Amino acid sequence: MGERQAPFVRKASGLVRVATSPRVFMFNIFWTAFGFVLTYVFFWGAITSPGADLSVGALLTTIFVLPQVTLYALFAALMPRSGGDYHYVGRSLHPSLGFMISFAWVVWLSFWAAWGAYAFTSYGLAPIVSTWGAIMQNQALIDLGVLLQSRWAAWAIAAVVLFVSMLLSIVGTETFFKLQNAAFALCL
Repeated sequence: MGERQAPFVRKASGLVRVATSPRVFMFNIFWTAFGFVLTYVFFWGAITSPGADLSVGALLTTIFVLPQVTLYALFAALMPRSGGDYHYVGRSLHPSLGFMISFAWVVWLSFWAAWGAYAFTSYGLAPIVSTWGAIMQNQALIDLGVLLQSRWAAWAIAAVVLFVSMLLSIVGTETFFKLQNAAFALCL
């Protein structure tokens, strides 16, 4: 038996990626937005659908999502070290369908990146600052929370969040994962 290799090592090209198993796990936790999903299901779900059984809704969603998740897991097992919708759909159905799916992803991810950056302020930062102000009986924090709810403040902070996200994609994988590790520890 040969020596144990780190995940995603390609000896043929000499390319060694820094995506170790713990880093990939943390990356997936961040990108599935687990806390955001819990906020939607348990806080907004109770507000927007009073009397609904959220556990039944979560169970039904799980049942309908399992085939898709299983399919992608099988694609990942059958086509290791490659991936993404273009590759999976293009190889299994047709390359033009793979392109269309990938293009749709670009459009939708652009939308969700912008909405997520806006939601960071409107649904995250502003309520947190207002709540701190109310708890500490600090009128300045309450006023700041109200200011952060304004359209222009939310837009400006969203622009900064998107700019920082762009910088994170430029700094390189090793630096990105180091920052991700720090953010993961902070979030825990």
